[in-house]
Amino acid sequence: MDHLVNCVSQFHQHIGGTVRHKPLLLPGCPDEARQISKELYDMIQRYEQSHSDKSEFLRRFLMVVEELAEWTEAHAEQDLVAAADAWGDRLYLLIGDAVSCGLPVNDIFDEVHSSNMTKAVGAKTDSGKGIKSKHFRDPKLKEIIANASSDQHQQLSTDPQSCSPQLIDGAGKKIQRVYIVLEQNSGGAEYDNGDGIEKCRTLCLTKSAAWEMVKQMAQEHLKTRGGFLSEQKNGFQIDEFETHGQWEASYTVQEITDFNLDSLAVVNQPDN
Repeated sequence: MDHLVNCVSQFHQHIGGTVRHKPLLLPGCPDEARQISKELYDMIQRYEQSHSDKSEFLRRFLMVVEELAEWTEAHAEQDLVAAADAWGDRLYLLIGDAVSCGLPVNDIFDEVHSSNMTKAVGAKTDSGKGIKSKHFRDPKLKEIIANASSDQHQQLSTDPQSCSPQLIDGAGKKIQRVYIVLEQNSGGAEYDNGDGIEKCRTLCLTKSAAWEMVKQMAQEHLKTRGGFLSEQKNGFQIDEFETHGQWEASYTVQEITDFNLDSLAVVNQPDN
């Protein structure tokens, strides 16, 4: 979650948007918020009464509108705790939409963020939206969705045109890249204060899966050994200077584009 918050904060700073560092309600007119909240609740009631057999889309849509109404109502009542509760529910529902639709959350977010950062610096509309610059790049979501769809049916196969086995997806296309998760430890008495070790922990076929893996491993390390956790461009680093002397550990994602199954054999072996 920190990665997402940091990216959005970066974009807000990029276009000159607001970034606050302590909890506050959004400035606005309470009466205006109260009127909007009433209109949202009226819409929910109207659809609830007119649709006895609701589709999955309509059910989720009405839940989202209800939480938006509660967020708006909290601003009308100037209730920061209620606003926080409504925001948390809105976030949960938003991720739930992605889960219900099988969308690759991390890949989509990273691509949209990358696109947003090509918008004009220090420029936004009266409504607060970023303005597209001449260097603006549309997010390449079609490719991400296509890759995510094939990832659900990945299987090992043999390329009849090659004597070496290759990694083939469910659509019969050769996988062009894989991601390995690396663990590196250095310093500390266990390694005689030397360079330590670097070992491959697992192989992932999507970047998002690899990133979730390194995050989980880093958090588990932090929980069991303590230290200071910092997020890097390609993973996480833990410094244990205060708890275990001159010790560092890192969990990183490395992309590989030139491979076959023979070269990945070691990566696939379980960690003993």
